Amino acid sequence: MSKTFFDIAPTNNSSYFSWTSGVPQMIFNLSNTSALITKMKLHGEIVVVDNAGLVINNPLNTFQQNNRTGASSCLQMLTVSSNKLNQQLEQVRQMHRLSVSLNCAMNSNEDFVTHLSHELAPNNDRAQSRMITAGATALTLQEHRCHFSCELNSGILQSLFAQGGVYLGEELFGGLVLTMELNNSKTQLFGAQALAGDYEVRIYNPRLRGSYVRGLPPAMMGASSVKQFYTWSNFYNVVNSNAEQVNINLGLSSVISTFTNINQTSRTNTYANDSGRTPNLIGEQKVIYSKAGRRHPYQYPVESTPPSAQGTLDVPPVAPLTVSFDRTPCNQICRDFTSAFEKYVDREREACLVDYNHQADPTDRQPRCAGIGCRYDALSGQGETFQNVSLEFTIDSELGVAASTPMALYTFVLNRNMLVAGQNQVGLTR
Repeated sequence: MSKTFFDIAPTNNSSYFSWTSGVPQMIFNLSNTSALITKMKLHGEIVVVDNAGLVINNPLNTFQQNNRTGASSCLQMLTVSSNKLNQQLEQVRQMHRLSVSLNCAMNSNEDFVTHLSHELAPNNDRAQSRMITAGATALTLQEHRCHFSCELNSGILQSLFAQGGVYLGEELFGGLVLTMELNNSKTQLFGAQALAGDYEVRIYNPRLRGSYVRGLPPAMMGASSVKQFYTWSNFYNVVNSNAEQVNINLGLSSVISTFTNINQTSRTNTYANDSGRTPNLIGEQKVIYSKAGRRHPYQYPVESTPPSAQGTLDVPPVAPLTVSFDRTPCNQICRDFTSAFEKYVDREREACLVDYNHQADPTDRQPRCAGIGCRYDALSGQGETFQNVSLEFTIDSELGVAASTPMALYTFVLNRNMLVAGQNQVGLTR
């Protein structure tokens, strides 16, 4: 066995990539070779320029990226295709919305001041982890180029990495093509200076970097004739009332889980606001999931118990604390939301539920839990079919009645897939 590190540049060469400049796609070709990729991340350098194309050189001219997505907010869409099948395996839009929920659900606050955010901050101060330029010490010697390294939250990639790696050989995919489309700058950045200067985000020197191995037995290389993997699909809806019913035609055969996060439509594409924010549910009363007109997987409305309202917590040995639950709700709706990411029995920690040790912290340090969700298969892992029926859910809350309406709903669905390889053909079942 030999382990090799690789550094792959985009096949569509450009001096830099930017949605504003008309070069929004980065295409990476992982060639057809008998190699097992065991680790891979997207690396590069972020540069922010004004509307004249000049690099921002005032260190006090601060602007921000979302502190839960960081460089991942650059990606709008990720497409994974097979060279051999000449077929698209996975396409996920609104990648920044997927990343912010995955990062919040699977990591604690401490993770965000260490390995998840340090590329975007000159030190471990969480107040600066959102800043590309944050005061006089912020990367001035590099002309404000911010070096980043981020995970690709693709279902197929992450699920295969969890099984040991991504095998690129002729027996399965015959190589992969990764196409990444960038977000516009208004989605990536927010801040008064960005709004006033119409800033542009550019990515220089993007690379896929990681490691692969060769020489292992076929079974260890993942070159089996049957391969299971997972993919994310996404859907967009808007709610305008306090009791909204949403119907989504999935066309998928093995749905494992689904979740939905929210944001005001007025905040989704503007320098004035953070497009990656995940506000908590407002006045949620109940959530009903249905399948073919019948309540499923729960035969009852999921209620906010305890409710998301201000209350008193008795936390010995200190005196009772008056806290606002609407920032970090600890109720059944939110517990079901977290189960969409990971089975409750498998969770090692409750990163996004109430953390009583942080109740007195500022809002931006609170664990976040914003959205609704459910898991359809917590035991077998086979999933449920939604090929001929629609996914339906009803939210009874104050989301659609405040001045910030309408509200955008970003729904992501995790589906199990099977790839079966024969002598002359490869079949994919979704």
